[in-house]
Amino acid sequence: GTSYPSTKMPTADQNNIRSKLSWLERNAPTSTIPPALLGTGTFAGGIIRDYKLRYTSTLLKSDFIDGLTLKTKSASLFMFCATMTSTVALGEVAFRETDGHVGITEYLMLQGASGVAHSLFSACPMP
Repeated sequence: GTSYPSTKMPTADQNNIRSKLSWLERNAPTSTIPPALLGTGTFAGGIIRDYKLRYTSTLLKSDFIDGLTLKTKSASLFMFCATMTSTVALGEVAFRETDGHVGITEYLMLQGASGVAHSLFSACPMP
């Protein structure tokens, strides 16, 4: 009979694992790209993956505990003063230009809301 070259066929387990990988994970060189930087194939998949990692580990607790150092407190105070002065100045300009419809209070609220949104959606440790 006819002899065929032997080909190594992947097992069912290998196919199952391969189907769960994203396109980037299947096609990218694994030695140069860290797994955390690989795509997930879904909208906001990286953010969701980061939050799952933080929620299931001690990283979530350390986000708050690690921020209780003198260095972090002094940096936070500096950033507060730097953003507060520019926000107050811009709020005063807006107050004058809009005849009092938008002012310092609105700009302070906007600055606070944008800071919270940045902390939540950037998957960075919250101060």
